[in-house]
Amino acid sequence: MSQFIVNNKVLADLFRINQYAIPDDKELIFIGVRGCLPVETNNQDFQKSVELYLIDLNYTNLRCTILQWKYKEELIAAFPASTIPHINNIKVFVTNPNKPSNCLTAGYYKKYVKGVHSPAKKGNWHQAFKQYGQPLAIRRTRNNVTYDNFDTIEVSFNCSDNIHCGWTQSLETNYSSAGCQVIMGIPKCDSKPNLTDNLGPWKVFKDNGYKANQSTFPYALFNSKEVYQVSNNNGKKIIAKMRFGSTGELVKDMQKKLLAGNYLQGDADGDFGKNTLYAVKKLQVDKLGEEYADCIVGPITAETLGLTLASYDI
Repeated sequence: MSQFIVNNKVLADLFRINQYAIPDDKELIFIGVRGCLPVETNNQDFQKSVELYLIDLNYTNLRCTILQWKYKEELIAAFPASTIPHINNIKVFVTNPNKPSNCLTAGYYKKYVKGVHSPAKKGNWHQAFKQYGQPLAIRRTRNNVTYDNFDTIEVSFNCSDNIHCGWTQSLETNYSSAGCQVIMGIPKCDSKPNLTDNLGPWKVFKDNGYKANQSTFPYALFNSKEVYQVSNNNGKKIIAKMRFGSTGELVKDMQKKLLAGNYLQGDADGDFGKNTLYAVKKLQVDKLGEEYADCIVGPITAETLGLTLASYDI
């Protein structure tokens, strides 16, 4: 079992590598790590560090972790979760695209708000953290039940991908998600009239968020292997990358290269948003082939642009 430590430095380094700005005005930041679980599944206390372990995704059971990060206090709490849709919803979408299912791509999403998650069954509505019209970069698979670079990628403002309760009490049972980010637990809702409060890790996650003195919650989603690399880096340099949600001068330099190559229309504003994502995909398909079109600007994509990426001592 490959285990690794996540602490304040690891998360700050991940933000720096990916050109994400840490918001000074937020008490609480949400961090998703796809493809790992907390070693202490039932410990949701804030700590100086948490220990996670790598695990393969299976689209049936919780195989991810969502962290709550108090950056200024250097504290982290870990929650067993899923950041991918359940296999049953993927299968339904493949056969019936009118039943939407999608997978959020790794990136930085800056405006989840307190609100009610409202699935089709009204009795299951419960308090959660809502997308609230912010742009989300998602993939949709139409020919199989996994996600890869051949699948459609789009930026959606209304896919209703919220952060909510996962309707599961353990790592061995099914969870509920058509694309939302979900936390282990059972929610207080009308279909559970005998519950007086939420149960499980979701109760702690929701309570922490709703008590925080902030109106919006940023959410950064990473793949577990990139977090593992930073955690176990042992002093090696790591090269910068850019993806959806990145901002700053390096993004602006990249956009200027895309503009010069007629891949991007508009201005170089230093914000890796919808237009930049589509431009990067177009470049990658053109230069590298669709199988490499991950919409992330790393060393190879940067080289096709004639762009030099920074490297960081971690």
